[in-house]
Amino acid sequence: MEIMVRATKDRLDPERVFPKHDSSQIATVKINTYNQHIEEVRKWYRNEHMNYDIIKVEKSKWWVWNEAVELAKKSVCTIQTYLERVADGKAASVYDLCITPSEFNARLGDFSHYCPVRLADGELVNCGVSPSLLYAVEFRGFYYKCAGEKERDMFLAEAEKYVPPLAPRRLPPADLLPKRITAEEAKSLFPMPLEIKGYCPVTFLDGKLRYEAIIPGNMEIGCVLYRNKLYAFESEDKLLKFLR
Repeated sequence: MEIMVRATKDRLDPERVFPKHDSSQIATVKINTYNQHIEEVRKWYRNEHMNYDIIKVEKSKWWVWNEAVELAKKSVCTIQTYLERVADGKAASVYDLCITPSEFNARLGDFSHYCPVRLADGELVNCGVSPSLLYAVEFRGFYYKCAGEKERDMFLAEAEKYVPPLAPRRLPPADLLPKRITAEEAKSLFPMPLEIKGYCPVTFLDGKLRYEAIIPGNMEIGCVLYRNKLYAFESEDKLLKFLR
């Protein structure tokens, strides 16, 4: 509707000097084409380059222009900061650099999608559950994912201490990593039984193995497959604690 209103006003402007090639019929065709393909285009940019921004058009065209210019400036500053840090041999954020998922995975560092900062503290935090590169970084030509803003800033400040050869811990072999699975996936593993008769191991351990800490796990929130054994948990927090 906004496009049609603006096109009509522009076409009827007595001071207009440009050719009148945008009749109501042409505007209708353009709008229909936009509506037909925009979701596919939007999805592609969000999934591949994660750089799709929305600018509200209810205000003046000059306001829209200024917003677009600011987005472009921000993008240029992001690229410049990245290039300067890499040239200086420092770690750099790669957020908003239009890196595709396939490109990112092709240059993963030693820790796959696990956070190197949390791993240094003895925790396994898999950042691959989200495609976002908000806390992703590059160092010495390799990509790493951090668990949050704090971990990202720590990595950017002292990247050398979190990667080999100085990294205090290495990622366990793939067959020793816990894997979260859905309730449907867990049921498909039948007749594999739930360990400790389906009770939550985290609640039991945190409760110092007391009788009142024997709480059934809830398979509907998902399970964890670890060393070919299946575990269920009382809550999402307990499941995530087990994964860590």
